[in-house]
Amino acid sequence: MQNTRISDSDDPIFLSNSELVCEYKLNDYPNVDPDFLYNPKISRKQWIERLLQKLPLEHLSKELRPKYKLGIQPPKFYFGIPVTSKTLFDIATKNGFAVLRPLEYPNVNDLRLNGTMEALGEKIRTDLEIMCVPKVHIAKATPTLSIMVLTFLTSYDFGIPFIPEEMNERIRDYLQLGESLKWYVDQEMCEWVIGRLNHPLFKK
Repeated sequence: MQNTRISDSDDPIFLSNSELVCEYKLNDYPNVDPDFLYNPKISRKQWIERLLQKLPLEHLSKELRPKYKLGIQPPKFYFGIPVTSKTLFDIATKNGFAVLRPLEYPNVNDLRLNGTMEALGEKIRTDLEIMCVPKVHIAKATPTLSIMVLTFLTSYDFGIPFIPEEMNERIRDYLQLGESLKWYVDQEMCEWVIGRLNHPLFKK
C-alpha cells in the first residue's frame, strides 16, 4: 500500500482512497463530524456503515464541500430524491413521454437508451424554471445496497451547492413523491479522494 504524506501534523487523520492512505491536517476541513472521516482502526465496511447512519442529510456542511487546491477532497454527495425505475417511468408517462417497454418492473436503462431520461430532465428543468437539469445517479443506501437518486445538485458542482427551501417544496410537489430533497453519498466516490481542485470557484 502506498503512503502519501499530505502535510506535517502532530495528530494526523488517515483517509482512504482505494490503495492510497493519506495523512492530512484536520484544520484543512475544521469541524467535520468524525464519523465522516475514514478511521483506519476499523474496516472500510464498518466505516461506511457508520457514515451512512448520518445520511441522508438535509443540509451539507461547508466542511464537506471540496476546497480549492487541497490534496484531499471530501466524498461526493448528491442532492435529490430516491427513485425506482418504475417511479421514473411513471413520471415520464405523466409528462407525456412514450415508454418503449412498459414492463411491470422496467429497467432504468430503457429510459436512458431511448433518450427519455435526458428529455424528461430538460422538461422538469423548464417546468420548474431552474438552471440544473436533474439526472439519475447511483448512491449508497447500505454498504452493499445501492439506490437511484434523481439528482438536482452535487457537492462537486461549481459554486455553493444550495437550493432554497421554497424550491425544494416546488420540486417535491412537482414530482409528487412525498419526500424532500436530501444529500446522499455517491456509490463510487464515497471515500475521501486524493486530488486537487484547481477551479477558481473552489476556494478555501
